[in-house]
Amino acid sequence: MSAMGLKDSFPYRAGRYALRLPGRLYSAYITEPIIKRWIKKSELMVYVHDPKRGLLRPVLEGQRLKWTLKENLSVDATYWLDVVEPLLTKDDVVFDVGTNIGTISNWFANRTQHVHGFEPHPDNLQMTHDQIVLRKTTNITLSQLALGSEPGTLQLHVKSFHGHHSLGDTSVSPTVEKIDVEVETVDRYCASNG
Repeated sequence: MSAMGLKDSFPYRAGRYALRLPGRLYSAYITEPIIKRWIKKSELMVYVHDPKRGLLRPVLEGQRLKWTLKENLSVDATYWLDVVEPLLTKDDVVFDVGTNIGTISNWFANRTQHVHGFEPHPDNLQMTHDQIVLRKTTNITLSQLALGSEPGTLQLHVKSFHGHHSLGDTSVSPTVEKIDVEVETVDRYCASNG
């Protein structure tokens, strides 16, 4: 059997998997829970910093710590940011609809004239505010609103992962609760905020 054929054979692949399995089990059931407990118990906030792109993202208890380290990315929007960045100018005004935890709002703020950030969920809004204070950003206007086709109140589907909250019930993660949020239109917001 050729060397290439051996690597593709079932016994070889099964052996490779068997050798990796103890490390994966140790990581999943020992290392990761310990780190998550340390983060949860700590009064400190742990951040992941991407100096190349100027991104700063808090690492929350139970949140994709393994993904961050494995992928070597601070956020999953990194590829999108690399595409958008050449299109931005210092005179641009950006609407960040669904600021989540403020990482992208702050990224835009460093590259444009002003950012209007919209986040209806109070916990996400607070994390966005914390990032603004931490980074001393002065060109972000933050509003606890959702944007829609008409003003009113809608239910926000709060998901188990903070980045998945949505006005529509998407299946990316389970809905843990629903909260009523204020909805405004872009036209009305612009009319009242210049």
